Amino acid sequence: MNVSVGNQSVGNRTDIRWRSQRPGRPRSAPGIRLVATGAQARPAWEEIAARNPDLAICHQPVWMDCMHEVGGHIDAARLYETRDGRRLLLPLAGRPLPPGLPLLYDSWPRYWEGARDSGGLLSADGPITAEDVREVAADLARMPALRVRVVPSTADATAWAAGAPDSIPRVPLHAQVVDLTGGFDVVWTRRFSKKTREKSRKAERRGVVVESDSTGRLLPVFDALYQRSVDNWAAAHFLPTPLARRVIEGRHDHAKLTVVARRLGERCTVWIAWSQGEPVSGIVVLGQGPAATYWKGATDKDLVRASGATDYLHTCAIRAACEAGRTRYDLGTSGLDSLTRFKAGLGAQLHRYQSYSFERIPLTPAQELLRVGLRRAFTAAAAGRLAVRTRLAAG
Repeated sequence: MNVSVGNQSVGNRTDIRWRSQRPGRPRSAPGIRLVATGAQARPAWEEIAARNPDLAICHQPVWMDCMHEVGGHIDAARLYETRDGRRLLLPLAGRPLPPGLPLLYDSWPRYWEGARDSGGLLSADGPITAEDVREVAADLARMPALRVRVVPSTADATAWAAGAPDSIPRVPLHAQVVDLTGGFDVVWTRRFSKKTREKSRKAERRGVVVESDSTGRLLPVFDALYQRSVDNWAAAHFLPTPLARRVIEGRHDHAKLTVVARRLGERCTVWIAWSQGEPVSGIVVLGQGPAATYWKGATDKDLVRASGATDYLHTCAIRAACEAGRTRYDLGTSGLDSLTRFKAGLGAQLHRYQSYSFERIPLTPAQELLRVGLRRAFTAAAAGRLAVRTRLAAG
């Protein structure tokens, strides 16, 4: 992944060029007025959400409540009023740090993003413009924070690309999204690959049963599957299981899922595929407005094998999304080529976008260089262990 800093492209180089931003006292930018923050902005946020039924689940105030309960994140939403009287709201979460340190702010934090529909600006008074973004960006740059990171959604991504200052770091992102317009029959016949249709039919013929629930009843079943997934992932990467659990649970632990399921209720559905009475694959899908978002998945590779259960599971979830009137099924990002191909088989198209960071010090370029370095070292170590195991088995 590359980080764009101004007009410089930073990938694997260590000679990062950085144009620092001048910190200062928070104040409204010319032409826009900061009306309220945090709890004082909540009534306006709730009104915007009520007036805009197309907002995805991650744009709802309840999503901030989930983050606060799970990780202690602080509601730092910012409500603006433009010169022409329109109200704009930026959902923002403050990450708790040791006392005395400026906060890190995200819209939204990593692993709380809703894939293509994540943070960004909201309004019930018409579309977000590039001028709106320029003026909000000026305010964010003046916040007393180590970093303010914004991941725009589908609605305001174009405005951010046109209006964000060239001097701030951008990180390219992507998500895979299935277009559900036309209904399930169109998705099945025109967007699913032939292989995906065949695997779904095979799972059905073999007696795979798919069950869904929005009451929390299937959470223990999903959690057991998730623990098996971690075990499989640790074995495949030659990692001690406790270390693998620490890495994975830092992203999505069971407590996090429990809180989200409880707070979202019917908008959070757990899907489980059963084969011969055993759970073999599970997914968690969030639904709100036009978007269904695949948020979390787990598979027992020893049991699922070539059953087609996971394909059938997503097929059932997509059918339900179509029946509920959703127009897109967001499958999020994919770090592995095999996952990218799997999602493409479901008809997912690649959507490219960017995150934007307002920083006092160059955190984003440093983090990206560290992430790339660790991934390369991790991959090389795993390949080395595999080569040793192969030689031992052959000799």
